[in-house]
Amino acid sequence: MNETTEVIKKSALAPTVLVSGGAGFVGSHLIEALLVKGARVVVLDNFSTGQRSFVKSVSENPNFTLIECNINEGIPDSVKEVDYVFHIAALESYVYSEGEINLDTLLTNTVGTKNLLDLAKRSGAKFLLVSSIDVYQGMISSEDLSHYFGESITEERRYSYSEAKRFSEALVWEYYKRHKIDARIVRLPEVFGPRMDFTSGNELGRFLKSLINHEDLVVYGDGLEKNFYMYVSDAVNGLMKALFLENSSGKVFTLSGGDPVTVLELAYLVKSLGNKETNVVFKPQTEKTKPKEVKIVTSEGLKWSAKTTLKEGVSKTLRWYGYEFNNNQFKPMKFLKKEEEPTGITSIKPEAPQPAPAPVPPPILPETTIHTLAPVQKGPEVVKKKEKKPFLKLPLVGIVATFLVAFVIFALLPLLLTVGYANKGYSNLMGAKESARVLDFQASENLSTKALSDFRHAERSLYKLGWVFVLSGKEQDLITYAKLIKISQYASSAVVSASQGGKPLSGFWDNIKPTSNKEITQEDVDKILLNLTTA
Repeated sequence: MNETTEVIKKSALAPTVLVSGGAGFVGSHLIEALLVKGARVVVLDNFSTGQRSFVKSVSENPNFTLIECNINEGIPDSVKEVDYVFHIAALESYVYSEGEINLDTLLTNTVGTKNLLDLAKRSGAKFLLVSSIDVYQGMISSEDLSHYFGESITEERRYSYSEAKRFSEALVWEYYKRHKIDARIVRLPEVFGPRMDFTSGNELGRFLKSLINHEDLVVYGDGLEKNFYMYVSDAVNGLMKALFLENSSGKVFTLSGGDPVTVLELAYLVKSLGNKETNVVFKPQTEKTKPKEVKIVTSEGLKWSAKTTLKEGVSKTLRWYGYEFNNNQFKPMKFLKKEEEPTGITSIKPEAPQPAPAPVPPPILPETTIHTLAPVQKGPEVVKKKEKKPFLKLPLVGIVATFLVAFVIFALLPLLLTVGYANKGYSNLMGAKESARVLDFQASENLSTKALSDFRHAERSLYKLGWVFVLSGKEQDLITYAKLIKISQYASSAVVSASQGGKPLSGFWDNIKPTSNKEITQEDVDKILLNLTTA
């Protein structure tokens, strides 16, 4: 590793590649891949999120140079010109920070980006900005500086990061258009793999941390929010292809890595790799615990595809952290007959046939004995029947009984409860509808409240069947049924609110009679409007 102030210039021996933020999680994997390709790599990093240990494995490589600096304050004078620029700094400052907004990170996406664009301009270098698919999140326009990006810290972190990345993309576009620099943008989803930080704030990091600590996997809300995940080696391959590919200048590439995954699917995937019993539990969702969801991702526009599946990537990540995950597949038991039962077998290789033993000659009796023996009377041959043995031995009966009991408790009973509660909820909801039709809003409220409770019980029972859907490869069906029950809950809740809003109207005709002493007050009207709006 070279931390000196040697002059960095282009060389005919190898392409010179500058990587800002190269000591971070994604950046360290990128520089390793570049060095394998024979490039000369120069890393600029201020170690706000990067780690020196991440670049230790390449520290002795003569083609590697590390310069500790803050690109917001300018590019070091020793860096005169380069062939390629990967601007990856600040990608992880938001992703892996749980604190408040970091001004240094905002500047990295603005001033730091401009400084690197100026370097690319005077060097004639190809430039790549690593952005995020978070730019697709909706922005807000506030009239209050104290809460410009949102009312909560969570909103501030998400929206300010998206706005910063959006501005850095705008800078790249301006330099491309006005100064004709060879630039492109690559938007990445949630990247995971070895060296990732489990406190990153995304759902996968949180689940992996819980699994390693033998804690329950907590799903906040219904777990139906979707996001994209990409293994780090696929991200690196996509970045390198986008920069080194011909005719990629002026383009924006969005690498989604595959189909979006719900939080619920992610939880059960991580659970399936646990080496101990791990439960998936559900808790109410708050603004702080609400998962991030990206709903819009454009076409990739790059002839590239992810090679690592989500399960494979998660397995590799756990293995890198020393976790012995469960990679066994379910196999049915095989019941053997008695003659097939293994007894000390150490190999399944058949033994070579042995020669038949030589016949043993009958014993020669003494001559004196022969004369004393009486002739043997031959009678009907008696064949002794073999005693029949029971096919199932007692231990096997116990195993079968245990399996049946477990099946009833963990599969059949939750199934019956799910169907039972769902049917009961439907019946109560239809009853509430009929009561509302005849303006009996009190009965409608009572029945819809019961329906809401029934559907919630059905939801809890359904999630206890999650393992059945996972083993049978029907996770999508589980999500579909969960959505259906959730819709039923919303419908029941709407009827509850509508019934509460309609109760003051149940005696409307009596109220408007001249002889009536009752009246509908403004407070009643406000309650009606509030409940109907909620419904």
